[in-house]
Amino acid sequence: MQEITDQIKAWLDAEPDAPFSNFSHAAHALLTDGAKVRSLNDLVRSQNTEWLLGIVGWPEDEWVIGEDGRGAYYLVSASKKYDGVAYYDHETKTIEPFQPSLRAFYEYCIHVDGSSKRVHAQFRESLLTYVAEQLHFKPTLKTKFFRDMKVAQADAEQFMRDFAKEFEVDLSAFDGKLYGIGEGAQPSGLRGFIDKLTGNHPNQGYFTIDHLVDVLHTKNWFDPVR
Repeated sequence: MQEITDQIKAWLDAEPDAPFSNFSHAAHALLTDGAKVRSLNDLVRSQNTEWLLGIVGWPEDEWVIGEDGRGAYYLVSASKKYDGVAYYDHETKTIEPFQPSLRAFYEYCIHVDGSSKRVHAQFRESLLTYVAEQLHFKPTLKTKFFRDMKVAQADAEQFMRDFAKEFEVDLSAFDGKLYGIGEGAQPSGLRGFIDKLTGNHPNQGYFTIDHLVDVLHTKNWFDPVR
């Protein structure tokens, strides 16, 4: 089934909106690493699990070509008993037709969930405008939140609350102290006064507009990896 992986890679190489964010749907669904695809298929076949209702063990004819990022799989028939791509739903334990051809599946993936660079750029521009309106500070793509922004801690905290509400983002994993906001985030006394004057932030983390875009896609806060 290597030819499927090779075909997807060839399409992606010619796609002006690739590559995708590591957190996008397409990054999980359009796999181009043959070793990873084989590993996925070895994994599902090695588990003595009721994959389908009343059936233990993975159906041998179903070849996994990608994931949806939430525990489900995209499949093709190894024996070509059906055309196109099917979808395995791990919650209902069923396999259903999904797209009529591999190309249709590819086209679906590059447009879903804002996974293309084009849509990513649209989100980015919208967020740049949103930040400027909310904080009265015009950020750039390189702006380090909230390190480079002359905004009060209270305003930064309110911005994050408003951002979560406006875009329905779960911020339960957000720790403001890592980014210089919230109680105990800034050193007090003379040290804090000097740091504020000099712009010195030795231990303060940051994130950028592009990270906020990735958070929008997942709808859950996660800290940037550096």
